[in-house]
Amino acid sequence: MSGQIRNQMENLLVQYKNPLIRALIQLIPYAGGSMDTLMMAQVERIRKERARAFFDELSRGEVELNEELIESEDFLHCFFVSWEAGIKARRREKTALFARLLKSAFTENHPRNIDEFEEFASILDDLSYEEWSVLTILDSYSSRPRDPDLNDLQWSSTFWADFRSSVEQKLGIPKDEFTPFMNRLNRTGLYDQFVGGYLDYTGGVGMLTPRFHRLKSFISSRAE
Repeated sequence: MSGQIRNQMENLLVQYKNPLIRALIQLIPYAGGSMDTLMMAQVERIRKERARAFFDELSRGEVELNEELIESEDFLHCFFVSWEAGIKARRREKTALFARLLKSAFTENHPRNIDEFEEFASILDDLSYEEWSVLTILDSYSSRPRDPDLNDLQWSSTFWADFRSSVEQKLGIPKDEFTPFMNRLNRTGLYDQFVGGYLDYTGGVGMLTPRFHRLKSFISSRAE
């Protein structure tokens, strides 16, 4: 480890008093190389910001880290899966989502096994933060009180125009790109577009899946 990288790691360590958080930080490999000094400094600045976002979220007290937990094979596996995905995320907000997913694995409400944890980490890794934001906006509309006489398509159609306008205003996605954007979300398993011969249905409307709500239960903060 170069002196520069060592200093940056030490600077990160001093920000956290929790010895278990500090132990996790020291698990992270930082490989030296021949990269240009200025470029290396920029890369390390970005990595440090992502690391801070990850550990800031992890240190929030929803999960009590203890020595037995962080020495378990399952925890270390989940830690490295979420860390490696979180540190390369473009947005710090997405990095924090991976830390929340890690915390969820060791709470009462948790993925049913390591395979499901890896599946959700992979889904989250594949999503852009903008795509996750669109899904959460859709959730805010579809979670409103619903007329029980309406089927899923009828219910979604009551707010779809408002949802589309909200996405355009909040995220800047143009109207002519909205439907293709939503179509791409079908790949995630978190969103499902209605298809088939519904009366007067011209396409382009969908709904969130139970998979979305399960993932949301793991990575939503209490403030949301």
